[in-house]
Amino acid sequence: RKRNPILLLTGSAGCGKTATVKVLADKRGYEFSEWVTPTDTFKQYRNADDEGMEIEESGSEKFREFLFRASRYKSLWAKSDKKLLLVEDFPNFLLRNHQIFTGILDKWEIYGNCPLIFVVTETKSKELNISYNLFPDSLRNRYKISSISFNPISVTLMKKALQRITGALKREPYCEVYKQPSQEVVDSIIASAMGDLRNGILNLQFVSQKDAKMKIDLEVMGNEKKSKGKSGKSSTGNKKLKAVGRDETITLMHALGRVFNPKYDQHQRLLHNPEKLSDDFETQPHNFIVFLHANYLLHVSNIEDCSSITENLSFSEVLSREWRNDEIPITALIVAARGTMVHNTKPASGWIPTRGPKKLPQTSSHEQHEKIFEMGYE
Repeated sequence: RKRNPILLLTGSAGCGKTATVKVLADKRGYEFSEWVTPTDTFKQYRNADDEGMEIEESGSEKFREFLFRASRYKSLWAKSDKKLLLVEDFPNFLLRNHQIFTGILDKWEIYGNCPLIFVVTETKSKELNISYNLFPDSLRNRYKISSISFNPISVTLMKKALQRITGALKREPYCEVYKQPSQEVVDSIIASAMGDLRNGILNLQFVSQKDAKMKIDLEVMGNEKKSKGKSGKSSTGNKKLKAVGRDETITLMHALGRVFNPKYDQHQRLLHNPEKLSDDFETQPHNFIVFLHANYLLHVSNIEDCSSITENLSFSEVLSREWRNDEIPITALIVAARGTMVHNTKPASGWIPTRGPKKLPQTSSHEQHEKIFEMGYE
């Protein structure tokens, strides 16, 4: 029996994975069906005594029922006999128990009757990466799963797409609702989208609304140079547009590098704001502070700087233990990051590997008393 083809599409967010499938399915004449995780539902039954009973439907049963019914039976309004199934919204039970997913694919090889496409958005964390956890190489080889990886949208293509949209905003009826954004705003949106076309289009829609009050800040980079022109006004140097709408999440190692090797502009201001840096780690401030404790000695070349940084880290360690207020641990993270960046006047040069924090064994008072009694002391 011929295998039902299974395809895995991977790529960053907003790179056009699902849109590509929909366009190709429409051109090839396929009936497109997409799985959407439903809300919890209950089935009603009546027993012999005519008493009503409600039983909650299993999520795995709903998913199996969708795959097998949608692949074997077509809609009454379908124009083609060819069907195509797409799964992008993965149910939670598949992520908790991978064996259930394997059993579903085993039955799909027998009862499936059309191509099946899985769309996965890649993430930096291995714990949250569905492609890494749910589709290992052994599973792909076992079920002959083909894989296509999408690259992020390039700056050139992003610019062309947004220019087409801005051109359409000039025409009726869009000009009544939207205003024409400036080129600086469009460039800022492209820089902040980082290859996410969907994010870029949404940001362009927000800033183009006539009643929108969204400010785009400009950072002047480089030396200011005065040039005498016809107007006699001074002109600034290069300008760098700040990101709009989407924040760039950084890894722990990248953030530690910014803290241990601070950079300053011409006005002696930090290029990387510690407050913005701490926003990426506000869910685990104590973990970031522990890494600073374990590595700051290797990155400091002055004993006076080391003393000041130690004092700041000790103070932040006390603040991070406060559990009665959720904002105090975040303040502790800001104190640790800013204190390390400001007081490290002469960072150590060379390649320095990052060490993980050591977990010291902690014994309770009860265990200590037991050890004393074993030694014969009371």
